[in-house]
Amino acid sequence: MRPQPPRFFPGPCPGRLDSFSEEGARELAHRIHSAWKRQGWEVEVRIERVASEDMGETRSKAHYTVRSDLINGMPHRRLAPAARALR
Repeated sequence: MRPQPPRFFPGPCPGRLDSFSEEGARELAHRIHSAWKRQGWEVEVRIERVASEDMGETRSKAHYTVRSDLINGMPHRRLAPAARALR
């Protein structure tokens, strides 16, 4: 049986994060990646534009989502030993 990665609590969220905006989605992706990296796991996290809301008069507001390679919320690749030494 494959060893399970440790469960962790990445810490409190300082204020509300609008993860639908590009900036908020980037911040959330960064938090997810950083939290798993601190635990010694490699996670691929990316943001994708998923929709645009029509605001009228040729304006629109884009919506973003965060995607990752986590499986059931858990990573599946350990960081290389050299990358762990740099933490």
